[in-house]
Amino acid sequence: VELPPGILSNSYQEFLDHNELGLAMEALAEAGDVRVAGRAFWLALADAASEMDMMTEVRIYQDRANPS
Repeated sequence: VELPPGILSNSYQEFLDHNELGLAMEALAEAGDVRVAGRAFWLALADAASEMDMMTEVRIYQDRANPS
């Protein structure tokens, strides 16, 4: 999935380097809100949240992927 324009890998890379996947996902979600991420971005985050059994985040990201 392509990241929204303006999201730099260093904004979440340190979390990934230390296997802090939940924090990396949160950093991406915050950046996605600021940069108006597309549907594929939010669905990818929802999939990641599902893999980590973070069901609240799954619902949040799915809602962002399918705005009313």
